[in-house]
Amino acid sequence: MRKSRKKEIIIAIVVLLAIICTIVVVNLLNKKKVELTEIAQEDIKYYLIRDGQNYGVIDREGNIIIEPQYFLIDIPNPTIDKFVCYLSKGGSKVVNASNEEVLTEYNNIQAISINQITSNVPFEKTVLRYEENGVYGLIDFSGKKITNAIYEDITNLEFKEGYLKVKKNGLTGIIDINGRKILDCEYDDIIADGYYDSETNYSNAGFVLRIKTDEGYRFGYANTDGKVILQTIYNEINRITDINNKDGVYIIPAYNGRYGLVKNGKQIIENEYQNVEYNPLNKVVIITKGQANGVSSLDGKTIVPIDYDSISIGGSYINAVKGDKKIIFDVEGKTIDTKNLSYTKINDNYAIIIDENNNYNVVDSDNNELFKNKYIYIEHYFDNYFIVSQGSKTGIVDSNENIIVPVEYSSIQKIKDTNLLMAIASDNNRIDIINKYLKVTKGIENASIEKNKKYVKVFSENDFMYVDMDGNKIEYIDIVPTNTLFAKKLNGKWGFVDSKGNNVIDYKYENVTEQNGNYVGVKLNGKWGVLDIKGNEVVEPKYELSQNNPSFLNKYYKVTTGMDVAMYCAN
Repeated sequence: MRKSRKKEIIIAIVVLLAIICTIVVVNLLNKKKVELTEIAQEDIKYYLIRDGQNYGVIDREGNIIIEPQYFLIDIPNPTIDKFVCYLSKGGSKVVNASNEEVLTEYNNIQAISINQITSNVPFEKTVLRYEENGVYGLIDFSGKKITNAIYEDITNLEFKEGYLKVKKNGLTGIIDINGRKILDCEYDDIIADGYYDSETNYSNAGFVLRIKTDEGYRFGYANTDGKVILQTIYNEINRITDINNKDGVYIIPAYNGRYGLVKNGKQIIENEYQNVEYNPLNKVVIITKGQANGVSSLDGKTIVPIDYDSISIGGSYINAVKGDKKIIFDVEGKTIDTKNLSYTKINDNYAIIIDENNNYNVVDSDNNELFKNKYIYIEHYFDNYFIVSQGSKTGIVDSNENIIVPVEYSSIQKIKDTNLLMAIASDNNRIDIINKYLKVTKGIENASIEKNKKYVKVFSENDFMYVDMDGNKIEYIDIVPTNTLFAKKLNGKWGFVDSKGNNVIDYKYENVTEQNGNYVGVKLNGKWGVLDIKGNEVVEPKYELSQNNPSFLNKYYKVTTGMDVAMYCAN
């Protein structure tokens, strides 16, 4: 009996261990990370072309890969030769760079579009959807089946690449591109909450859930793993997207028209207010109850009592008004004796203030005002330098109010993701470039700019120049030394030289483009044409283009579609 009992116990333990292992494996599979594919401009191999009403594909050298013969073509991943070609009579097929049909075992294959803000390529880059008996499933580009065809629809989830809306029985759920179920199909609709940060992009966004009831729509919330932390009982749900995901997920929900604050599913401020508004600068919330207003911290602690007609934030100052009386509080709720409306600390040395007449100034650590002139705007640039606006003119001064860049521009603003400033002259719209050492490089009149990875191009209708990320004027040979031709201007006319500076194409054009693939664009008598790199005419100057910075491949010119990936047209 003892041996039999011992054997039963051993079997039970083995079974239990097997169950535990299975659960662990399933959980690991379910937590498989969504790996997003990022495509840089230099990695793109294929572009969409349009000739008349038909679409085809061209490579980056300008060679025709797919003749323009299809009703539409999607290139879901422009580094891979899988082109989804849609037929005018309906249906689709997938062809490769050899114009061979592939993935023929599946019907009605389609690319899955995504929001263009989320990605520079407007499609899911690793999966396609297919149809079988009126329902849909997922495959990868090799033809491997990710899900069976069990969904009434599969579409993108805006602002959350790698996640897809799926429908069953008319209700919506979420799966990821690995086929993993995130949310069951039991909602009227699901949207991403819009959270974004520079490290993870949209991957830490959660889900706002919606159901339809007899009283109208009701909303709930699930985190990025699909865990429901707020049930679908609310009239409205908004995530505070200015708060980093590492600090918690803060939601402002409305229940029966009353607002509150929730952190990671825990109620911080009860739903009993007419409004709850987050201030990202000071990380506080302005709350309204009836006609009265106050301020609370993110942990629900009262900073300013709910006893004021209005509340406004000025830097680290909280302006509270009751009747004709105004009280200034700091972010800890202490009153401050000041006539200024705003105080924004820059660092240990400086702060920017705004007085009661809306004039800006800079104060030091002892609160001494440093500027004698009155400015309608001041912005800290770096160290002890400030961008200032006086009347309609803008310039740069140091903390002693010495003029570093003349106060003569209509605007000065930072060029995103660079250490450069763009200064626009008010009299002729000339764009000058200011580098981090405050050196001004004179630019071009009536110009625009285009920022690339290693340089900024300043261009107008008949002129252009290049500036590196240090603000130095450079030539295109410094950017792409492997090109064959390089644009050069002589006596007001453009032509081309080789890498040694020898003239290859005569200086006779009003404007030109740099080499793209094996082609250049040339402008003559107000119209654009195309030459190959040997100077042979591919298209006589006939294109009347409105843009001042066109690009050409073969006989096709680049058109703006709102996407970073170009499309090229012939007419």
